[in-house]
Amino acid sequence: GKEVHLYRPNAKDDHSFKILKRPLGSQHSGEVTSGTYTSKEGGRVYLGHADGKITIYSAVDYACLAVVNVSVYKINCLAIVGDYLWAAYNTGMIYVYDTGPNPWVVKKDWRAHDSPVSTFLLDASSVWTMNRLQVTSLGTDNCIRLWDGMLEDDWLGKCLFLQ
Repeated sequence: GKEVHLYRPNAKDDHSFKILKRPLGSQHSGEVTSGTYTSKEGGRVYLGHADGKITIYSAVDYACLAVVNVSVYKINCLAIVGDYLWAAYNTGMIYVYDTGPNPWVVKKDWRAHDSPVSTFLLDASSVWTMNRLQVTSLGTDNCIRLWDGMLEDDWLGKCLFLQ
């Protein structure tokens, strides 16, 4: 939906279980489709929306820091990979954004799948086990694809079909 409610699951009573009295969501119009978190700059939460916008919230005081219109297409998933924000779209495209400058800079974009990308998975242990930062994407085309999270080599392997 369009609203995001915040809860403290380890709260000792009902009054402190719900963090905010009102939900986050007045700053955006599109349905929330994805989210990711980074501890940089005190903690930021990025929410992707069906209308192609990304809202950024402070993880400290829950204030809306910005609303960025990155596309007209639905954002299916977001991930923080290193210093960059990765966004995957309903079109099968993946975009990598540098969110430091204003406006954001697209570091790279490519057609990752022939159909919508449904999820990302960052394998942080791959830095030690494989000597590279590996990102896995799953598309609704039933393919799992592996990408170089450092953006040195784009394609790490052939399409792996799900059985």
